[in-house]
Amino acid sequence: MRKIKRFADVNQAAKVRRLNQIMRLVTVPDKVNMIYNYYNKNSKDEQLLYLMREIILKSIELPANLKDMLV
Repeated sequence: MRKIKRFADVNQAAKVRRLNQIMRLVTVPDKVNMIYNYYNKNSKDEQLLYLMREIILKSIELPANLKDMLV
């Protein structure tokens, strides 16, 4: 089984792909959707990706395989 790289160790595009995948599979808080839209339209600040990650990790219970994508 292939080990998943840590969130901090992948490039910005991979972080966005991971967050997209999680957002398609589980219902995330509205704050995450708002930040994601802002990220896409106005800013490409990587700190917003970390903010979305933290909100997701703290607000919903993720299955282990999805949680591994964010740690």
